[in-house]
Amino acid sequence: MADYEKPWLTIDQQVDHLADRGVDVHPRDQALALLASTGYYRLTGYLYPFRDAERYRDEDGRSRVRVLETYRPGSSIEYVQEIIDFDRKLRLLVLEGVERIEIAVRMQVGYVLGRTSPFAHLNSTTFQPNFVQPRLDSEMPIQHAVWLKRVAERRDSSDEAFVTHFRSSYDDQMPIWALTEILELGQLSRLYKGLNDESSLEIAQAFNVPTKRLMSSWLASLNYARNVAAHHARLFNRKL
Repeated sequence: MADYEKPWLTIDQQVDHLADRGVDVHPRDQALALLASTGYYRLTGYLYPFRDAERYRDEDGRSRVRVLETYRPGSSIEYVQEIIDFDRKLRLLVLEGVERIEIAVRMQVGYVLGRTSPFAHLNSTTFQPNFVQPRLDSEMPIQHAVWLKRVAERRDSSDEAFVTHFRSSYDDQMPIWALTEILELGQLSRLYKGLNDESSLEIAQAFNVPTKRLMSSWLASLNYARNVAAHHARLFNRKL
């Protein structure tokens, strides 16, 4: 493994480095301001689609594409600034949209499971066997136990008034329709994936989704996109 030996660069040197690789850095004041507020690696992430590429044959004779260090003509600081501004607006739209879906999924999960039992999430019959039983060919922990542990940690760290009420009055016993209110989308997604076919299909059909498999896939992608947006990472040109 090679040692990392690239030097630290000043903002001015970073602008020069981009210019040497083919980026139009004019007006220079804008380039300096953008790098100072965004950072070199974040900025070059937005520039990545504009890098030069070449085709070559690997040792097996297969055609491959190699991404180069230089940028195609027309790559400019002004254009990447527009993309960064677009991505900021896109993240806000995604967060607003996912919020509506997340709240609706919380409601449906609590509603459908709660009809069976207030504590259906503790009952093994609520889930697929592979979610509640240990795998004979693996030392991985039981998925249901891991999920319950993480949900308990989330409950214990919550300062919501209704959580405090269940903590003091019912020794932390929370029915599923209350518990879903503190679950993150990722926890909801994992819970949904583990549900038995009857419950999972009813929830999916409430959103006009025809199968559990498709609903699980969409929830996982939505959770990923939400986390990217919530942590202010680059959503533009990201593969889901």
